[in-house]
Amino acid sequence: MKKIILTENNLIKLVNLIIEKVDEELEEVLLSPDQFLNLLLRVNYNYKTLKKLNRFKDKKFVINAGLNLSNKPIKDLFDIKVNGRLDISGTKISTLENVSFTSLSYYNTPMAEIERKKILKRKFEEQESRREDDEWNIDDTDTEGEMANAVLRYVVDDRIAEEVDQEEVQRIKQEINSLNEQKENLETEQKNTESEENWDELQNSIDEIESQLEDLESELEEQYENKVDVYSFYPSGSHYDMNSFECLENGQTFAVGDQDQADESLRSYYENMVDDLGSYFSPQTLENYIDGESLAEYLEESFRQNVDDDPDMYDISRNLSKSQEKEIWLLEMEKWVYENEGVRAPIQYPTIKEGNVFDFEDSEGNNFQYVNTSKNPNTSNWVLYKEGQVIPPHQIYDDENTEEHDDDRESRISDIDYEIEEIKDNPDGLYDDEEIESKVEDMKYEVTRDPMSFIRDYGLDIENWVNTSELIDDMISNSDYSEISVYDGSYNLIDINGNNYIVFRID
Repeated sequence: MKKIILTENNLIKLVNLIIEKVDEELEEVLLSPDQFLNLLLRVNYNYKTLKKLNRFKDKKFVINAGLNLSNKPIKDLFDIKVNGRLDISGTKISTLENVSFTSLSYYNTPMAEIERKKILKRKFEEQESRREDDEWNIDDTDTEGEMANAVLRYVVDDRIAEEVDQEEVQRIKQEINSLNEQKENLETEQKNTESEENWDELQNSIDEIESQLEDLESELEEQYENKVDVYSFYPSGSHYDMNSFECLENGQTFAVGDQDQADESLRSYYENMVDDLGSYFSPQTLENYIDGESLAEYLEESFRQNVDDDPDMYDISRNLSKSQEKEIWLLEMEKWVYENEGVRAPIQYPTIKEGNVFDFEDSEGNNFQYVNTSKNPNTSNWVLYKEGQVIPPHQIYDDENTEEHDDDRESRISDIDYEIEEIKDNPDGLYDDEEIESKVEDMKYEVTRDPMSFIRDYGLDIENWVNTSELIDDMISNSDYSEISVYDGSYNLIDINGNNYIVFRID
């Protein structure tokens, strides 16, 4: 048995044979974009030649990503699958037979030109149908028809194109119709004649009519050559909020709309500008349109936090604490019973019980309770109890000679007034919320007076605080439709059936 020595070279040859065998059995050839482009380069971009190679014959190329053939000197492409975007723009490719892709770019190719001509042919057919139905007759049409007539007037008035002579067209058409009718009559007569000589005479007349018809058809074509009528303008879409019409004769495009549409178009134009304020407006211009109210609302929480962090710096008052309010109430009640009930000073162990009951002892150790017995929370009816018994005012003591106690009572009342003022002058409760809010509102008001200083101090972007509505309104009031007349800045106001239309050229 002969031994086979498996050298490295033999191994490589064997692997190549296996690969070639597998390739022969596969129906698809998987390649990367670079691999495919290298293959095209080797055949000088002759794709048909590449497909004739035995290795690729009757097989489909599968490209595992997007394929860019833009501006390559390739004329044909078929039987290929691109797992991504296929770009054949700038090539000579006219068809894509059995070609698949996720998206396609084919600008400036024979394929694009073929499609353009198909679309143009369809547009001509649509307009011819309108012409036959006299759909845009200026005396009986809809808004679209009025707009088309407005475009026609603009084109003719600005001498962009010459208008078809409709009277001459009608004359030619009438002659054509008349000759066709004569021809039909002669053909009918010829069909029924039995005389050969008469048949020949009729045929001569028919031939003469056909010759005249050919001349008239040529004359009719000349009437439309390099000229326009209302049906030369195809409704092609929009320009901002206006309608657009394409002239099928030369590809020029025109915008047309009523005043509301033109105004909205102008607004849309400026709205696009304010979407990129920095590119169109200087900071000095934008400073005149700062939305101080919005800026103030944005800074409100920051202001409130500043005040909350250091209320004393903003002269915010404190409220009385609960304990101070209780202390003042007890002092005021003590003063009241001195003045209205004749209790002897000093009062001892004053306390407040549930229901605002004033409980105390006098200087002689008598226990008292001062109770509001009114059921109505908005009124008061205070009753004094001594050792549980109701005591009429100034009849507390058996000894009614109270003059010797008057000085003590007046002195204590004076002390009470002083103590109450001291407590009120030195509140130790929470800071006054109303004063905080008032201070914040004052700070917000300052923002509305000079918003730019706050924008600078806080390092804010001025573009975020522009009142774009006000800016747009001012721009509209200070401009005209030339801003959206992108071709040369001119526009015309044209009256059609009492309706005013703004018309200008787009391209």
